[in-house]
Amino acid sequence: MWTMQKITSKQLKMLNGDISSPQESCEVVEFLFPVLHAEIDLGNDVLNSFFDFIDERVEDITAEETALCNAHLLVEVAHDEAASKIS
Repeated sequence: MWTMQKITSKQLKMLNGDISSPQESCEVVEFLFPVLHAEIDLGNDVLNSFFDFIDERVEDITAEETALCNAHLLVEVAHDEAASKIS
């Protein structure tokens, strides 16, 4: 368990050049796996695969339509990046 005394001691060692980063002296005792994030990611992968299947097999989208969909996505990303720079 980290206490203020240990944190201060590590900071002083870093300032003196004894260690280059706190990670060199930290022991990982427990690690909490982010289950919710993993499930959301897996769910997104399943949905994306399903939508790709629908596009390829059910709706029989042409190569031109696929290219237009990809271009539309690129435009949306560029728009979002430009909007985030403004705000």
